Amino acid sequence: MRNIIVFGHDPRMESVAGYFYHLGYDVYENPEEPVADACVITAPKLSEAEEEILCAYMTDDQILYHGLLSAASRQKLQEKGVTCHPYLQLETLVTENAQLTAQGILSIAGRDAVLLESHCLVLGYGHCGKAIADALAKVGAHVDVAVRRKELKAEIEQHAYGYRNLAQWDHYAYDKYSYVFNTIPAIPATKVGIVGFFQAIRPITTNTGSRVIGLRLKLFSIVLKIST
Repeated sequence: MRNIIVFGHDPRMESVAGYFYHLGYDVYENPEEPVADACVITAPKLSEAEEEILCAYMTDDQILYHGLLSAASRQKLQEKGVTCHPYLQLETLVTENAQLTAQGILSIAGRDAVLLESHCLVLGYGHCGKAIADALAKVGAHVDVAVRRKELKAEIEQHAYGYRNLAQWDHYAYDKYSYVFNTIPAIPATKVGIVGFFQAIRPITTNTGSRVIGLRLKLFSIVLKIST
C-alpha cells in the first residue's frame, strides 16, 4: 500500500504525515473523500466525535493503526471487517516513548532547577516512571518512587531508589523533595484518593507539551515543586 491516511487533529500527526511523505508515500490528512487500499494512522487519542467519523470512514480494504479507541468503536470496526492494529500495545513504541518522555520532562525541569543532588519523587513506576527515575539518577538526583502496587517495592529498591506507598501518601513528609514527577493519569489518581496530595503542591510546569516529548501516552505528566 502506497497510500497513507493520517487521521486526527493532534499536532503530533503533522510529524507523522511528514515522515511518510518524505519516504515517498501518498499522504492524506483527514480526507473526506474515500481513499482505497490505504493504511490509516490515528492520533494516540481521538475525541468522541472523531471516533464516530473514523468508524464511518473506514472500509474493509483499509488497514487501521490506532491508539486509544472505545470498546464501542472497536466493535463497529470489527463488524465492518476492518483490520486493526493497536500500536500502543507495541512494546518497542511504548519503551521508546517513555525514553523520549524522560528526556523531554528533564529538559523542562532543568530550566528551573539544578537536579544534581536534588531530592526528587516520581509518582508511578510504569514505562514512563522507570525512564524518568533512571534519567534522574543518571544526572545525580536522589530518587524516591511512590506506587500503588506493593509488589514493586523490591524492584524499586533494587535500583537503589527509595520506596513510598502511594496509598499511604499522607503518612510521609514531603519537605525534603525539590520536585515531584507525576506519571499517573488523572482517573487513577482520583481513585486512589491522592487528590489531596496534588492540592498540597503547586505546578511549575503543568503540561509538558507534545512537541517536546513526541508520542506522549499519559494524560498528565507534570513537573511539580513542593509549596514552601
